[in-house]
Amino acid sequence: MARLRTARERYNTAGATLASATTEDDFTLAMRVAEEGLRAVADAYALIGRPGPKVAKQKRHK
Repeated sequence: MARLRTARERYNTAGATLASATTEDDFTLAMRVAEEGLRAVADAYALIGRPGPKVAKQKRHK
């Protein structure tokens, strides 16, 4: 259950970061936070033996 709480917190943080984003670094941070949330959901589902979201590493340009 803690992993799902972490995922919810990451979801809210990503949304707040996007709401105030003004630079590419802000958007990159929001994407990173969202990926952490998806990983937390995938881990929680794996613990109960269910298929969860597939988390693919995003290609970054810099």
